[in-house]
Amino acid sequence: MKRALLIALAAAAIFAAQGLSDSGASGAARPTLYVSPTGSDGGGCTRAAPCRAFDAAFKVATPGARDHGGAPVVFAPAPGAKVVIADELNVFASHAEFADMTVSDWYVRAGATDLTFRRMKVQLFFIRSASRIRVLGGSVGGIDSADAATIGATYQSTVPSRDILLDGVSFHDITRQANPAGHVQCLFVQSVDGLVIRNSTFRHCDVFDVYVNNIGVGPVPQNMLFENDLFDRASDGGFYSLYVRNDPGDTIGGLVVRYSSFLQGPHFDSGAYTHSRVVGNVSPYTAARVRPQRLRRSPLWPHRPPRVPRLRRPRRVPARAEARRRGDRCRGPAGLTAARHPRPPPAAGQSARRGRLRERLTKP
Repeated sequence: MKRALLIALAAAAIFAAQGLSDSGASGAARPTLYVSPTGSDGGGCTRAAPCRAFDAAFKVATPGARDHGGAPVVFAPAPGAKVVIADELNVFASHAEFADMTVSDWYVRAGATDLTFRRMKVQLFFIRSASRIRVLGGSVGGIDSADAATIGATYQSTVPSRDILLDGVSFHDITRQANPAGHVQCLFVQSVDGLVIRNSTFRHCDVFDVYVNNIGVGPVPQNMLFENDLFDRASDGGFYSLYVRNDPGDTIGGLVVRYSSFLQGPHFDSGAYTHSRVVGNVSPYTAARVRPQRLRRSPLWPHRPPRVPRLRRPRRVPARAEARRRGDRCRGPAGLTAARHPRPPPAAGQSARRGRLRERLTKP
């Protein structure tokens, strides 16, 4: 079954897999191996005799072990080739890099480590109980089945994903149009210890842009940094762009959200947080007009949105009274003009009282 899947994956275009030499020494040359839909896994993955499956090329590049512990094996299109994979790319191995491909989705399985996905165009991805995974550039989206890209633990596992980096990734157009009853978001963060999402954008995501919660089946998410990201308004009736759910009895530690822009405000459940802060962001809650019912107090955001004072409209003074006050001439109701009558001088006693009061106020 797995072999058939790998063959289907390789049947997209010609690949060049740059791996280690047989010795694995750091100073040895890195040979270029070739994968082609017309190749054969019994060959040496050369240009003249390419392999048919990714797995075969990886074994040639790293003989004797799936986790070779050396420089990564890089899978990238050969010069002039365009790679489109219509199936799921399952990755069980470690120390590999995939670059510049269009894939339905990729799935990093439990135990895999040191993997890079560079400028990949996918509909979804899944990271389960893996570590040191880097997603650099590229895009995720264009699917309406109510599925979501997910970072978490394998089902019923207590091992979270660790040290995950998403940098410069564009999440877009992940909806539930084909499954209106589904609960969807562009990115679901379930169980992770060490997650950095920076310089990334989230646009046209149904319900939420990012949803953080272990849903009771994995370790509580810890040590998450959202930095310099852009969160668009959640579509299809979504209330929040970033929703961090903190269930009773859980403690979220090391959550930092900073220097990001929210077109729709984030939400942080009240609950236990440690070493966490929200600082330097721009959202509707930092603007003048806010909806206080959309944000509850929490240790991360302990203040309520600022109350905007209502500006009273200045009292309208009739033109005639204003003109009289200035000593101008004004028009009467019949178009006649009249001069302002001079105000009579104050009485002698009134001036004396004012003088005594002024003297008391100015006396040292």
